[in-house]
Amino acid sequence: MNGSSFEDVLKAFEPLIKSQIRKLNLFTNHEEFYHVAVIALWEAYRKFDDKKGSFEAYAKQTVRGYLLMQLQSEQKFTKMHKIHHDPYVDENRKDPCVHYDTYDMDSITPYVHSLSPRERLWVYEAIIVGKKTGEIAAEQNVSTNTVGTWRKQALKKMRNSLKDRSFNV
Repeated sequence: MNGSSFEDVLKAFEPLIKSQIRKLNLFTNHEEFYHVAVIALWEAYRKFDDKKGSFEAYAKQTVRGYLLMQLQSEQKFTKMHKIHHDPYVDENRKDPCVHYDTYDMDSITPYVHSLSPRERLWVYEAIIVGKKTGEIAAEQNVSTNTVGTWRKQALKKMRNSLKDRSFNV
């Protein structure tokens, strides 16, 4: 690799990149994997030491390793973020917009009027959307204990509101 520019190395090793992508059966997100492989080749080019062996073997190992790590990362992401069918999403719309059954919304409206904005946020995100406490906390940049407090106060106020309405009937 003495004196060779990275552009020359990339031209010479493009067949290696393509063969590794084929061998790993990476047909979806092909361009993304190709870019990961180019970055891996760049890292191999940057870190290669002539005293430790041939560049070809080092480049092949590095490119394959980066591709496997990217594949593993995508599989982990897919496993953790499974897409579930939401009956409230209108899939025929071009802009996916969540629609809620008006009966459900109307049925809780009398109980949320006394809630603070944060407590209403919790009701919406947790009960209507179905998010977990950790997700709400991360999105709002607060601790899970804070979201837990919103939950506790919202449920307390909604229960009291329910009791008040049942006594007035």
